[in-house]
Amino acid sequence: DEEGLEVSDLLAHHLQHDDWMNDEEAQQKMAPELRALAAHYLVNVKHRSGQPMDPVARFHLGNGASLHRLNWPGDTSPNGRQQAHG
Repeated sequence: DEEGLEVSDLLAHHLQHDDWMNDEEAQQKMAPELRALAAHYLVNVKHRSGQPMDPVARFHLGNGASLHRLNWPGDTSPNGRQQAHG
């Protein structure tokens, strides 16, 4: 729960496990909630400096980019997951 946002039990379950990565139906069920949470995080959650908390969003939005679309589920390959999770 970040800033009063609630995460459904379904989304919480899937995010704690990798079962959704090969399940297109699960991805579709998760998409609306996950997109809304991601958009909120990228646009509204700020560092104490007032800039976006996410360093990639901070860089791109600070250089004039705008957020129009979130590509879900993105790159779910092992390399893509490694890059996303550090």
